Amino acid sequence: GEAQRQRIVEMLQTGPKHTLDFRRAGIMQSQTRIFELRALGYDIPTVSRVTIYDDQGFPHRGVAVYELVAEPAQGVL
Repeated sequence: GEAQRQRIVEMLQTGPKHTLDFRRAGIMQSQTRIFELRALGYDIPTVSRVTIYDDQGFPHRGVAVYELVAEPAQGVL
């Protein structure tokens, strides 16, 4: 869990990401990790919901897009 949370933070530091971005990075339960990060003090709102087409061309509707707005004090993760 901790490694996945760190990976999500690093990914979000470069800009908004959606659930399939995290899946492609090997994070299968990104919603749970985002929930945990929010509990640790990270401000990560769901900024929109979009339709994304996967590598096989199948649409995924309502995919959450997350953005890192603020991080807690150093050493919390």
